[in-house]
Amino acid sequence: MVIFLMKKIGRVIHGSMEGIEIRKIPHVKADIGEIICIPNDRKIFLYQIYDIEHRSMMSSKDIEFCAYNLDTYNDIEIYDRDQRYYEVLYAKPLVEILLDSKDYSFVKSLPKIFTEVYKIDDEIGKKIVEIVGEGLDIGMLRSGSEVLKVPIPFDINEAINHHILIAATTGRGKSNLLRVLLWKMMYSNNVGLLVMDPHDEYVTPTKYSLAAHPNAQTNLLYYSSTNKSFFANSHRLLVDISLLKPHHFLSVFNFSEPQMQAMYLAYQERNKEWIKELIMNEEFIKKLVEKGVKRETCDVLRRKLMFHLNIALNKDDRGNAILIYNSIFREGVGERFVEDILSSLENGKIVVLDTSELTSSEELLVMSLLSHGIFDKYKYYKKRNELYVKAKIGIVLEEAPRVLNNVLLSNEGSIFGIIAREGRKFNIGLIAITQLPSLIPNEILSNMNTKIILGIEMQKERNIIINSSPQDLSKDDKIIASLNKGEAIITSIFTPFPIPLRVHFFDELVDSHISTNTEETKESFSAFKQGYDDELDIE
Repeated sequence: MVIFLMKKIGRVIHGSMEGIEIRKIPHVKADIGEIICIPNDRKIFLYQIYDIEHRSMMSSKDIEFCAYNLDTYNDIEIYDRDQRYYEVLYAKPLVEILLDSKDYSFVKSLPKIFTEVYKIDDEIGKKIVEIVGEGLDIGMLRSGSEVLKVPIPFDINEAINHHILIAATTGRGKSNLLRVLLWKMMYSNNVGLLVMDPHDEYVTPTKYSLAAHPNAQTNLLYYSSTNKSFFANSHRLLVDISLLKPHHFLSVFNFSEPQMQAMYLAYQERNKEWIKELIMNEEFIKKLVEKGVKRETCDVLRRKLMFHLNIALNKDDRGNAILIYNSIFREGVGERFVEDILSSLENGKIVVLDTSELTSSEELLVMSLLSHGIFDKYKYYKKRNELYVKAKIGIVLEEAPRVLNNVLLSNEGSIFGIIAREGRKFNIGLIAITQLPSLIPNEILSNMNTKIILGIEMQKERNIIINSSPQDLSKDDKIIASLNKGEAIITSIFTPFPIPLRVHFFDELVDSHISTNTEETKESFSAFKQGYDDELDIE
């Protein structure tokens, strides 16, 4: 690596341990968020520009007078313009890196006054990657608006059970980021991921789909409430009502204390048949009343269960009560729903559930059912000392405040609070996706030790992210506000400093893989394409 081949940007003119000021060279472009470097023997100081300011050697009144003259006289000339007027860059310290090793340390000294400052190049970018470590290639290192030819690794295996937050305003690339992450994860079986897809946008009968991945037939499962079968691992999303227990409801819905007690009593009395008995069996209701449950409580509980499950009570030709199932919850089908999904997740597969046709209640209930199943099974594996041979599992929460806004780590009634508090011990983590991090309790937000931040326009939301981040982002407000679509910052306990990157564009990622000359890729896409065409014919 040759330092003098890098482009000089200016010289240090002031500074403290909180940051330095640099007088920028005229006609050299500089952006906020740009990483800059300062050579120091066999070390390099890395700094990041967080603000830019105009300065002048003239008084403000003289500057205003010059501006007036420029507007009034077109041919006026300002002598020594570059000397008198200039830009000052404010930069915060990142790390010191050694040129001949992978070691780094945090900045504990100041560069000398008038030291030359340079833009980073690809060689410095590779040194940054060395100290970041290994992981999935989800994007390229970014320095301001410049994207370097250096892939940035993201260690999902380490980050997942410490919980991940993906935060961005609508349209800044949250869905694209998750697609890229899932695509990359499908090349291995280290982490299983459960994805609730409320918009059916990840596995769809289009060219740009996770189903086009060369490993889709082995590492991807897709469940839908409609009968979609455009690739081999498509399944019908149906759930046997007998799988549901009271705590599945209590994790996501509000019930009064008497209603909770009635639910648990009904479950104790009738086990798997408790829901059916509560709704249909008048004699069973009378039995609950005899045990101290108020009739009004039973009636309200019945209505709530029917609403959340989207089922109705009717009578057949003989006048007998029957249940009309209008949703994915049925009787006698989907008995292995939870078991099959958990088996796939513990083997490191991606499981996507299309919930676009479900009501909000149905979606939340399925999420609760599966989350409880994951936690209970991995808790069992830990007791048997079998956890180390199982893949780590992540649960993706789209529009995360729906399930996290009323959850506290101390709330033992919520499975998501339990996972947020104890999931790390059992290799289970949450991936929360939101545009409003302020709706997530700070107690949970602060426990998400990896945050992937895309553009956030609202000041309040930026402040929440900055104050709950695992690294110091106190000077990054303008940097976060200026992020364009696809630009991101990864701040994590697993990175030496907040890493700026440009996330890969998913469509380009798919095109590049399909265009490879491997027979495996061509055969996989050909099979998917045939299923895609058949699906279109069906529709």
